[in-house]
Order: sequence, then structure tokens, then C-alpha cells
Amino acid sequence: MFTNVPVATGAATAIPAVTLNTAKEGRISGNISPITADENGSVQVLQRVIDKTGVTDDVVIEAAFANADATTGDYEVFVPQAAAKVAPHGGPFLAGDSGGLYAVTATVGTETRAEEASVGAGDDTVDFVF
Repeated sequence: MFTNVPVATGAATAIPAVTLNTAKEGRISGNISPITADENGSVQVLQRVIDKTGVTDDVVIEAAFANADATTGDYEVFVPQAAAKVAPHGGPFLAGDSGGLYAVTATVGTETRAEEASVGAGDDTVDFVF
């Protein structure tokens, strides 16, 4: 496991102090169509934090999730423009390797579509047509 948190039965785990940074937010918005009364849409926004060898070894976080408007199909989420920071337990923070880059997956019913979004320099629009 990447965090290397020491765990032992009956033992206390010391948690080091963490200083968090602030980051500007970027907006990812768009439209999912068509939307029906029976099948509403949603988006899941993921950011790769650590790029290890092979996609299955990557460390990924869910940065945002939103349901699309049931009538218009419009959606909107706000995510950090900076890379997520990670660290092994007790170690220094390191910036992830995907600042402002996100994978956006839209779902309608049982179908999904995926696109990339970049908010490093500003907002991004990602539309999905099913």
C-alpha cells in the first residue's frame, strides 16, 4: 500500500500534523443527451494522483460527482486546478502528476462515455451524446 501506515493490534497509530495548501478551482460543465424520464444522467470525475507502471497500478481519486439536470441534461462540478498531494505515512507531501487533468465519465442508464477535461488554465466544457 502506498501510504505505509503502520498498523498493529492494540497499538495506537500516531498521525503526523498536515499543512494543507489552497488551490484555485476549475469548473467542468456540459450536457448529457439524450435524457429521458426513465434514464437520468450523471458524471463522475476522477484524477490520477500517482502514475505507476501500468494503468492498474495508478492511484486515482474521485474528485467530483454530479447528477445531470433531469430536464436539460446540463451538469456542473468544481475541481482543484492543482494536482492532489500525497505522501507515505509520516513522509513529505509530493504533488501528484496530473494537476488540472481529469477523466470525466458520463452514465445514462447502463451506458457510459468517457472524455478528458483540463482545468489547469481555466474552465472546460465536456458534452456527452449517447
